[in-house]
Amino acid sequence: MLTPYHNKLFSGVNKGAATIVGSAYSDGIYTSKNNGVSWTKIASPSIDPMRVAWGNGLFVVLSSVPSDTDVIISTDGINWTTEAAYASTSGYQWSSITYGNGLFVAKSIGSGGNVSTRGMTSPDGVTWTLRTLPSAAWRQVRSDGTTFVSTHCVSATANNVYTSSDGTSWTVRGLPATGNWDTVGYGDGTWVVAETGNTAYSLDGGTSWIGTASPSDAYNPVVIEYSPELGLFLMTTQTGSGYYDTSPDGINWTQRTMPLSEAFEQVTWTGTAFVTVSKTSGRSFYSNDGINWTEGGTLPTYTSGYLTELTCNYEV
Repeated sequence: MLTPYHNKLFSGVNKGAATIVGSAYSDGIYTSKNNGVSWTKIASPSIDPMRVAWGNGLFVVLSSVPSDTDVIISTDGINWTTEAAYASTSGYQWSSITYGNGLFVAKSIGSGGNVSTRGMTSPDGVTWTLRTLPSAAWRQVRSDGTTFVSTHCVSATANNVYTSSDGTSWTVRGLPATGNWDTVGYGDGTWVVAETGNTAYSLDGGTSWIGTASPSDAYNPVVIEYSPELGLFLMTTQTGSGYYDTSPDGINWTQRTMPLSEAFEQVTWTGTAFVTVSKTSGRSFYSNDGINWTEGGTLPTYTSGYLTELTCNYEV
């Protein structure tokens, strides 16, 4: 069975030759086929790119514009096709997309980051069905291959997450504390959610959660990525000081620092390296161990602050 981590699948395909795709709203799409050593920019896609996931042999990108009704899809990250996917979602913005259990699942937030009941699912990235969700300010959604786990938050008031087997019906699961539980990730049987100063982990498919501390206690976590080859979680933060955390088990975390004091919010594992890009400058770095970093290329004609997601088509 393919096992998803972040918003991609792992099954052994494309190791060492993974295509990375980054979305940057009001800017374009960026791709790399060499762990970020060089990048290509697609400057004018047919939608304003916001969220991206890999699954079913496709990259799927969702728009940042609430009135858009299209998605764009690509098998190679370079050539993109526009698909008229769904009815208008005016008043909502897509906050996350993932793939697992043979299904793309997307969630949204309301205007100003407020609550939304709008979601959608697709078996193939082309045909989409709008779904009515529990009312929440949906943040991230991820899958372990059988279960979807989604975070939500408004003004640090969340004390639960939601789980689902089909992306349509969702069950509330309690967390050990109230906070900005924005971030969720999965690796090697362990689910992890995080907020400023705290993490929680689940060993039973997201049903029950145990709290633990995060060393980056002053910085909002953004992405939790996992390397099955290294057995390592890597959690990025919003800090402009380059801080990030690593963990061998999703429970015990070590704070680390990037070579640049900039905001490295997005990261993906390609099968051979973690690749991350500064949201500030567009400079990219790659690491084979999650600790030591080598500078790669800079995103061409990048607009500072606009990178919203990285993923790749590596499958183990």
